[in-house]
Amino acid sequence: METTKSDLDRVSKELERLTKSLQAEEKEYEAIRDSLKGETEVFQVEIEKKQTELAPWLEKKAKVQAAIDVAQSELDLLTQKAHAIVNALQELKERQGTTKTTLGERVTL
Repeated sequence: METTKSDLDRVSKELERLTKSLQAEEKEYEAIRDSLKGETEVFQVEIEKKQTELAPWLEKKAKVQAAIDVAQSELDLLTQKAHAIVNALQELKERQGTTKTTLGERVTL
């Protein structure tokens, strides 16, 4: 029990030390962050300006992409229809050949 109590005291002291260290590091972090605000503010303004300049182009790009997607969908549908027509035509030719053969057999009888 005494070992546990000494461990608890030791851990409590370590926790207190780490808490103080954390607070000191947070203050240092905030100081560094505040010092960089002035330096990065110029870049942030430039980034916002460029994003504003790009906005119309991004909108145009989206419209063109939408038109491309519609055209691709239409092309896919037309391709499917063309394949269906080719298959139907081939089936009709096969039926025509079968019908001619059957008709020829009937005529010879």
